[in-house]
Amino acid sequence: MAERIDHALEQMKGIIRFSRAGSLRRARETVKDLDYIIATSDPEQVREQLVALDDVKDVIASGDTKVSVILALDFEISVDFRLVTTDQFATTLHHFTGSKDHNIRMRQLAKERGERISEYGVETIETGEVKTFEDEAAFYAHFQLPLIPPEIRETGTEIDTYKESMQFVELKRYQRRPSYALDME
Repeated sequence: MAERIDHALEQMKGIIRFSRAGSLRRARETVKDLDYIIATSDPEQVREQLVALDDVKDVIASGDTKVSVILALDFEISVDFRLVTTDQFATTLHHFTGSKDHNIRMRQLAKERGERISEYGVETIETGEVKTFEDEAAFYAHFQLPLIPPEIRETGTEIDTYKESMQFVELKRYQRRPSYALDME
């Protein structure tokens, strides 16, 4: 289902970049809804295309920064699309990827530095200046951290324990091969 949404987004006008977010991006075993972050300079054009998707059964919300729909594909599922500027993309993606505990720990780190994290950027509390980032790697580097893979952003402890040198098993799709009975005579 997510692949179909990805394909539809790739065809839309006005989208600069997009990414899956939430539990889908963290590769959780089950997801209750789908989340997408979309960078655009024309949110109205993108919003019109999102609510006109072929498989939209119902439009829950259609505002300047969020479009929520129910898609009826193989089954019904709620999909939230966040519409942001290019500057806001990295911090919005981080925020909506989660997890809640990961975000709480990141906010604690920011507070220790006199900063506040939101989906719009990292604000210096004293001056009100908001810093934005090109990508999540730059966001984490701001806190002297390596880019933490979404798949392990769960408990918040990964912020203190993850090292770039750690290796992960990469799961790839495989094609099932037919089985054959061998004649052993």
